[in-house]
Parts: sequence; C-alpha cells; structure tokens
Amino acid sequence: MPPNDKLARELLDAISKNAHDLLEDAVLLLEHERWARAFALATFAVEEIGKGWIFHQRHHSEGQKAFKVSTNHRAKIEAARQLLAMYESVSETNVLDAEKMFAEEHSFRADDDFMTHMAHLYVQVEGGRVVGGSDGVQKEDAQVAVGFANAVVHLGIHMLGPSDEPPVEHDPPF
Repeated sequence: MPPNDKLARELLDAISKNAHDLLEDAVLLLEHERWARAFALATFAVEEIGKGWIFHQRHHSEGQKAFKVSTNHRAKIEAARQLLAMYESVSETNVLDAEKMFAEEHSFRADDDFMTHMAHLYVQVEGGRVVGGSDGVQKEDAQVAVGFANAVVHLGIHMLGPSDEPPVEHDPPF
C-alpha cells in the first residue's frame, strides 16, 4: 500500500471513529434531556462524516492536496446531506439520481442546520430579552438532529470503508 493510501486509510478510520464517538455522546446527552448540547454534538458528528466524505471523494484525484481537509461547516454538512441523498436515491430506485444528490436544497439546509441552531447554544440578547443556552434548542429539534446524525454517520462509516474495529450500530433512544 503506498504511503499516501496508508495515511488516507488512517485518516478515514480516525474520522469514522470520531464521528461515531460524537454521535454516541449526542445520544447520551439526548437521554439526559440536554437538548442543545445533543443537537450540537449531533451536528459535529454530521460535519465529521461529511469531512470524511469530502476527503474520500478527493483523495484519488488530488493526491497529497486532499489531506488539507475542509474546515468549512457548510461544506461538511452539505457533503453529509449529499451522501444521504445518494443512499436514499439508490435504495428507492436502484439508480443514482445525481440531481437529487447535488440539489441546491442541501446547501440551504446546511446553512440552516448550522447557523440557526448552533447559534442557540450561546446566550445573547435578542428583542430585549435573554435567549439561548440550555433552552435554545427544543426536544424535537434535538431528536431530529440525533436521528439524522445516526443515519448519516452509520452510512458514512460504511461508505468510507473498512476499519479494524467497526463501530456498533444502535438506534437513537426515541
């Protein structure tokens, strides 16, 4: 195995493990009714697997340059949404629907996912009142985020390839 391929495998395995660990922590926080923090870690898990998907796509065509992995929140979430759209397209029709996979809705939803909800983690003043913090994300939003992260992280781990220690899959507790 060429050195770049060995390093690429190590990176993809580390990304998969980190995304899985973030997801597990999000599930624990959800179980303890820590909605905002569960949402945040679920979002980070989605970003991490999105980063892995971006790298996976670029590695063979860009070589060494691919190791400068994106830190752009929107790009990573968009990549994760594209990964899930690809899976849904193929599982529904057995045909890859590139239009669905690369639809602009993933860009808009990526912005909404990160900017709207992550901002609620921080306490601030809006409209003459204090908002955010622990009450910034509602239970349903946290459940949706953790459910989406569960689906996309496990799909991403599968798509990114083999690991010496495959993570154990589980359903979110809701």
